[in-house]
Amino acid sequence: MSLATASPAMVGRDAELACLDDALRRAEAGEAASQLIGGEAGIGKSRLTSEFRRSVAGRATVLTGWCLDYGSTPAPYGPLPAILRGVLDALGDAADEAAGPGRDALQLLLPERTAGPIDRSAIRPEGLGETIANLLEAAAATRPVVVIVEDLHWADAATLSMLSFLLRALAGRPVLFLLTCRVDEVRRGGSIRTFLAEAERARLLERLSLARLDTVAVRDLVFGLRGAVDDAELAHLVERSEGVPFFVEELLCKPEGPLPDTLRDVLLARFDSLGDDARRIVRLASGAEGPLAHEPLAELFAGGDDRLDDALRETMTAGILTIRDGEAYGFRHALLREAVHDDLLPGERARLHRSYAELLERTGGSEAALAYHWHQARDAPRALAASVCAMQQAKNAYAFSTAARFGELALELWDQVPDAGAVAGTERIAFLARLGSILRNGGDGERALAVVSLALDELDPATAEPAVHARLLRDRALYLQNLGRHGTVPLLTKALEVIDGDPGEAQLRATLLNFLGGRHLTGARLEQAVATADEAYRLAETVDSETAMSVAANLRGCARVHLGQVTAGLADFRLSWEHAVDHDSQLRHRVNYADTLNLLGRFREAVEVAELGVAHSRTLGVERATGSVLSHNMVEPLIELGEIDR
Repeated sequence: MSLATASPAMVGRDAELACLDDALRRAEAGEAASQLIGGEAGIGKSRLTSEFRRSVAGRATVLTGWCLDYGSTPAPYGPLPAILRGVLDALGDAADEAAGPGRDALQLLLPERTAGPIDRSAIRPEGLGETIANLLEAAAATRPVVVIVEDLHWADAATLSMLSFLLRALAGRPVLFLLTCRVDEVRRGGSIRTFLAEAERARLLERLSLARLDTVAVRDLVFGLRGAVDDAELAHLVERSEGVPFFVEELLCKPEGPLPDTLRDVLLARFDSLGDDARRIVRLASGAEGPLAHEPLAELFAGGDDRLDDALRETMTAGILTIRDGEAYGFRHALLREAVHDDLLPGERARLHRSYAELLERTGGSEAALAYHWHQARDAPRALAASVCAMQQAKNAYAFSTAARFGELALELWDQVPDAGAVAGTERIAFLARLGSILRNGGDGERALAVVSLALDELDPATAEPAVHARLLRDRALYLQNLGRHGTVPLLTKALEVIDGDPGEAQLRATLLNFLGGRHLTGARLEQAVATADEAYRLAETVDSETAMSVAANLRGCARVHLGQVTAGLADFRLSWEHAVDHDSQLRHRVNYADTLNLLGRFREAVEVAELGVAHSRTLGVERATGSVLSHNMVEPLIELGEIDR
């Protein structure tokens, strides 16, 4: 008897499909209607989005991206490249103009958009989200856009951060996000749970929970797969499957035989019926973190084209593998992959992932994939080297939380590897300093503080380079400041003592003094702030550091105005602008100068400075980031001027 691998018609989800259709209509009307489609594995989340995609194909632009299963170290921005390629295709020749001034940031996710090395100095990290929002908004100008993100439970922190930004930035636009997630598997206290809680609390996401099928729906599902079923068998199927559609399909895969006893047996029933070559293909595919292209699969199989094609046809006839995007093979359901992969023997699993890692090294795979496969292969030295590279690669893409996961893996592996510093390409103290900075930028201040404290504990002040010691002290002070804790001033004072008298570290000393001056300013130690900024400015002059001079003059100007030395303070602000040769210095100047003018009651000037800053931020593609601070600085003076409606 032949049996369909999946029901040709979706059953039991008419209400949910209607809910998605209503959400799209509300999004078109400017309401925030994005949906979290939640449910256990096998409940039909992807089937629902697939049916919805087909139903709206003529009236909406549908973009789909997938989060991939890399275990504890997911690749940064997993689903975004596919979504970006889709929106760029939809916009065609208008894409560059629509992307806006931050278009260069797209190279971080789509390196094929540049012929040579990426110029990171021209890219502002906050511009990436702005650029993606601009593209989606432009695509939605002609017809609504539906963005589907599958398997959010495997999302990395960078993806979650970007989705959080996009949900807010595009609220009120005809853009509908559909996120599928195994909500029951989301770890309490984890980044995904936090993202979902915040998005739902802000009413940026509505939850659409998929329930198990009732008896009538199971009967309809079985009828679509193999025809009529008697009441006794139906009752048995309902009891065994508990109404999970995927399990119903799997339980029916051997209609003449007895029903499997366990979930594992259910999932492996089709696999066990395959021939040797087909089973080998499925095992090979289970090692991939996502869909597997034909060429690497053929290289891994190494059994000849005819045998490969026959085996692939057998796996697809059995309903285990399917063709994805016309050029790759993937499992019909992630549960099948998990079951086959978990069924591998430990040595078999290690050899499989070693084969993948070696293939990726030959073909230039991503460092994230290499780290994952070498770790699964239990090759600690290669996993360490790949993890450090993956950390840097994710950092370069400003995916700091994801970079931190790779850094933590490298730290875990460090003591398992002889001469780990040589393998990692960096000394341990330097690695810890980098990891601390990444953790801080990823928002994990407590862990950043712990890592830099570990580095200071391991450092021998008698033999360490003074500059290295001073930078670690500075970092510890910074992380304490970020956490709102005391103790920064003594650390900065000690850092200055460590490099005291070293003429080669004038730049570092000026930076430390600016940091210390800022702490004095926020602590209302205004005379000390002025004196410290004075010294920082003089040192910065000796090394021609325009940026450090701009920061010092800015600090001194703020402190002097608060001391009542208004003329001298405003002169410092003019000096700060003269030295503001980079965008960051210019935006910093306008933020502080606008605020100071407002405090002095010079409301019209405050508005003008803030307006210039907003326009500047717009040209950089950071209008929703730094630009929002400057917009806020305009509100109070506009109220004072009676122009609140402006």
